[in-house]
Amino acid sequence: MQGPVDRKIQTLTTHIYSVAKKRFGLEETMVPRDPPKPNRRQTRIENLRRLLNQLRRRFRDSSPSEQLGLSELRDTLRSQLTSLRKAENTRRKTREKGKKRAHLTANLYKFGKSLLDKERSGLMETPVKEVESYLRETHSDPNREDALDAPN
Repeated sequence: MQGPVDRKIQTLTTHIYSVAKKRFGLEETMVPRDPPKPNRRQTRIENLRRLLNQLRRRFRDSSPSEQLGLSELRDTLRSQLTSLRKAENTRRKTREKGKKRAHLTANLYKFGKSLLDKERSGLMETPVKEVESYLRETHSDPNREDALDAPN
């Protein structure tokens, strides 16, 4: 290799790259996933919310005789919405429990540590001396040094 240092460095790096590419191959890049689509229940919940909002607007602008029918319709839609939301919350909680269960079985000690090593929040308002005296009174026996009577 003759010539200036810049050209030597350039040819050396391209040579090293090509050898490594032949020997190890290129790393495949991850294709970004599309965001998850809402399931049928979630889309049904969105549609019910939209319908309820439309009903509320119509209720405001309608006459008192129409308001009775609209209120009954609103009540049925609300009951459907609550049942769908309960089912969706149950599904989500079940999935979360399954993930936690898998995390637990995968690495028991790390899972336990994650449960116990949480950040503590709040401030201790009671002075330390008061806490220590309470613990001493609660968990100590003033008659500790006294001899016990022998059982008869």
